[in-house]
Amino acid sequence: MRGDIREPITQGDTLMETIVCPFVRSCFDLSVKGKYDFLSGMVIPHACDSMVRSYSTWNYSLNLPYFHFVNTPSVVKESSFEFFEEELKTYKKSLERFTGKTVTDADLAKAIRLHNENRNKARALYDFKKSNPPCFPGSSSPKSSPWAPACP
Repeated sequence: MRGDIREPITQGDTLMETIVCPFVRSCFDLSVKGKYDFLSGMVIPHACDSMVRSYSTWNYSLNLPYFHFVNTPSVVKESSFEFFEEELKTYKKSLERFTGKTVTDADLAKAIRLHNENRNKARALYDFKKSNPPCFPGSSSPKSSPWAPACP
């Protein structure tokens, strides 16, 4: 989910405290307005205090079939790793209950591999935009662009 600085926060502010950070409020507002109607559920991490405090508002207001909060540790200690491992096990069980499918280690390895491939492709695409002028602005193909002849 991403917020949108061009979209005024209107409906979300009627349901969520306005002291919550603008990013969280914008994401919530877009959700309430139906921008994310395709979602089957949400996983909210303990990324910041605003997310923690607003979890119940998201859960109550969006009426999605699946919601889960993942509490992430904020210190690097052995006990934190143990705690987080248990949190991830709880999250996995929650997903299995929701989907009715068992999540195997092979499934996780495949998902991680796919995610890393997608991230590498996105990084490679981003690298094309680093040149000056960029290989493509996002609307023209690199081969047909008259202003970027050196692109592969």
